[in-house]
Amino acid sequence: MPHPVLVTEWPTGDSLRLWLTQNAVGVQADLELVDEIVGDASASVFEDIDPAKLPDDPDLCPRTVARAIVLEAARLLYRRQSPHGMAAFGDVALRLRSVDIDVEKLIHAYTFDASP
Repeated sequence: MPHPVLVTEWPTGDSLRLWLTQNAVGVQADLELVDEIVGDASASVFEDIDPAKLPDDPDLCPRTVARAIVLEAARLLYRRQSPHGMAAFGDVALRLRSVDIDVEKLIHAYTFDASP
């Protein structure tokens, strides 16, 4: 069954910078690094995507997939501040998840089916 698809362009470093700025988070990274991180996030998200469920036009990206890539890129960008997978908030330290649940939910309609 085809999914209703709201499409946009594939995200870039500018997409990440815009999203972070709109959410009152400054980008403290080299522009080239931000572009590389978005590329890495795209590859990571795309590993779980069934290409047959994407639009026929390769320049178009489902909006939820684009948002998932930006969220994953933001996670990777700020992961630099917690190199051992731990984040400290005052006297409290937390282990960070390796998978973002929101990313999973956003791409769910485009992932490979579990059944053969």
